[in-house]
Amino acid sequence: MSHSIIYIQSFPRSGSTVFANVLSSAINAPHIGEIDKLWIKKLDDHHKCGCGDSILECKHWNALLKRITNSNGKPLKDLVNARYYEELHTSRVKFESNTISYKYISNKESDRIKEVYVELFRSLEADRIIDSSKSFSLYNFLREESFVEIKGILIIRDIRGVLNSRLHKTFSRNKYNLNPISTFIHAIKDIIDWNIFYLKAYKRRNEYLIVKYEEFSKRPNYVLEKISHYLGMNYRINETNSFTLPANHTFWGNRNRIGATAISIKEDFKWKSKLPLLYKITAIIISFPVMMLYAKLQDDGRI
Repeated sequence: MSHSIIYIQSFPRSGSTVFANVLSSAINAPHIGEIDKLWIKKLDDHHKCGCGDSILECKHWNALLKRITNSNGKPLKDLVNARYYEELHTSRVKFESNTISYKYISNKESDRIKEVYVELFRSLEADRIIDSSKSFSLYNFLREESFVEIKGILIIRDIRGVLNSRLHKTFSRNKYNLNPISTFIHAIKDIIDWNIFYLKAYKRRNEYLIVKYEEFSKRPNYVLEKISHYLGMNYRINETNSFTLPANHTFWGNRNRIGATAISIKEDFKWKSKLPLLYKITAIIISFPVMMLYAKLQDDGRI
């Protein structure tokens, strides 16, 4: 196959944007962001591209979306509620709910999804792209359709690190006006969702290269070299843990990361000092069985 998608799967707040950007720099493949959001989110001026412009004003995405939606020269902003733009979201239910099979996607929807990726390869003039979508359904669809080669990478981050990131990046803003009890309940839901996500992924473990986020933050060059072997590519070792990131048109992802031009990878154990003890204990009690499954994979050399 002439084209391939490196599909990164992870639970939210697991460092997938940083990981994908660094990988993009290491193997010289564009990171396009979380393309599944193209179907499950409405676009507006608040959604920024990696280049700094809004998605609707970015020259790359503006041109691509106009071609896909047959805008006939009309301003993209005027097309958000237009019929042919709505068609771009016909797969919304399938990709929002991973319990609904991707097999229910119609031929028309299937063609539209393929068209997005074909246009991405064409507009970026790339043979391979990195997609950090988190949708199992989209991943299944891409594998089954076989119109491009799919290489899956699964990132797993310690649930305590995920919780700490969620608490301090989302709940600390208190935009939901959460009290301590509500915040704890939300945290329990995150823990349960984390376990469900990685149980699903474990069942399909043979389809992925599994990467521990903590290992990546500790030894990025070791992990990148391992990934390069998996992808059948050569990787020139970086003598430091600092990486210059290429200009990009990353769609969605961590807003603090998508437009970065350089990054230094550091170990992140902030949760050890910042995450409340109650949260640590709860996370371990609920997640222990899943953590043991992945610990066994690590012992077997699979991670």
